[in-house]
Amino acid sequence: MQRLDAPTTLIIGANGRLGTAFRRTWPQASPVTREVLDITDEAATRAYIMRARPTVILNCAALTDQRTCERNPDRARSINVDGVRHLRAAADAVEATLVHFSCDRAANPVNVYGRTKLESEPLGHLTIRARIYDGSHPVWSALSRQESLGLSIKHWMNPISTTSLVTITFGLLNRSARGLIEVGTRYRLSEYEVGRVWASVLGTNPELITPVQRAKTDSLPTADSVMSTLGVSRHNIYIPTLEEDAALHRSWYIMNRD
Repeated sequence: MQRLDAPTTLIIGANGRLGTAFRRTWPQASPVTREVLDITDEAATRAYIMRARPTVILNCAALTDQRTCERNPDRARSINVDGVRHLRAAADAVEATLVHFSCDRAANPVNVYGRTKLESEPLGHLTIRARIYDGSHPVWSALSRQESLGLSIKHWMNPISTTSLVTITFGLLNRSARGLIEVGTRYRLSEYEVGRVWASVLGTNPELITPVQRAKTDSLPTADSVMSTLGVSRHNIYIPTLEEDAALHRSWYIMNRD
């Protein structure tokens, strides 16, 4: 079994949501922030990787703010596509495995962000596409504050926490998985149903959640953002339900929040 909690694992974008989860779960891995490495600089990226000589590179870096991507598509492409291409070339040069993380917006791209993420997906040796959440998710945060919410019954998803995604990534790497693999929790749920599960796990009264056709908190580009779990199943990796996933993440979040 490959040891991933080691300095030979690089976490690119170590201060982001997903990068933070990897960094705290694998404290021996080497965190790389954008202050240390600008992946849009091809020469700097190659030089950094050649010096570090990693065996695994986790690319958690991305420009994710969709409004910023629309205002500055060249900047979005330089980070979300060109930066990944630079990492792939450098990874190949040192025979490292590049794990790249994409998102549900790539499945049905309707804006610059989604299109850049879709274009980047073939660049990873292993690319994981998922709709992730953590304690900063606006619905999770509102429920933690015991606030009432209107959530959509028309948008479908199976989000997965950053906590569980770290575990599944570990399993995929140790089974030498390659190509594009979608990751999510076990069942297809509406945003409203997701909110009720989260409310229950967080100890919030689920009745504070009102079913609506389309919620203000809903940023989905399409009505269906469900990720297939077949690729994960083929590798005999356990797929948690949202209840299991949220309970695990709540425990992790309580222990690790600053």
